[in-house]
Amino acid sequence: MTTALAYYKALYKKINCLPIDLRSLRTAKCIARDAFRAGRVVPNSPIEDPKRYRKVSQLADSVLNGDFYLLSQLLDLIYKDPLPQKPWISQFLQTKYSAFKPVWPVVHLLHQFGKDKHKNLYDRELLKSTPESQEFLVMKEMNLSLSPDDIPIKPIQKVHHNQSIVNLVKQMQGFYKFVCRHPDVLLDHKAKSFEIVLEPTRFGLPKSVAARERDYRTKFDPCNVKI
Repeated sequence: MTTALAYYKALYKKINCLPIDLRSLRTAKCIARDAFRAGRVVPNSPIEDPKRYRKVSQLADSVLNGDFYLLSQLLDLIYKDPLPQKPWISQFLQTKYSAFKPVWPVVHLLHQFGKDKHKNLYDRELLKSTPESQEFLVMKEMNLSLSPDDIPIKPIQKVHHNQSIVNLVKQMQGFYKFVCRHPDVLLDHKAKSFEIVLEPTRFGLPKSVAARERDYRTKFDPCNVKI
């Protein structure tokens, strides 16, 4: 039976020949080394994770055979897949954007430079277009009333654990500050603001509810999240 050392040497040889930058090459070698030191997913297997080993090995073979369009997949495998994520990162990726809305810092751009009368108009219109203020009340629409002993029926709403979301936002803020302290190493563009910045329309009014929802989704979508 082929030993774990033989598997490791075969993979290491392929990694060492990959046409990637030196930093990525070092990272890939470290990941391979650590993977062979870890516990085995499949009992009695000479390698930690046979499925993953085949995936990495086949991808490396393809790139070495000239399929350079697979380089992006290779880099994803090096930088995105291998290392176990911290719990707060996994929680962030799995949390729906609507859960962040009550706690994530928001900046209404008009508040930063508008005159008081424009701010007041903006705030009034914003309040009118807030989904909570447009809630459809069955009892009111049907002109029904409740006796003092009855409890009003409330619509079923999804409940978020606000405290855990608050802690998650704090973790994200810490990560954001760390990245901003080392822009030369970690960024290749100017960092975007941590807050959600809501711009007014050209008439100085709030965006529509749909447009604001789109801004929230764009901010928290893992495919779009950018610092």
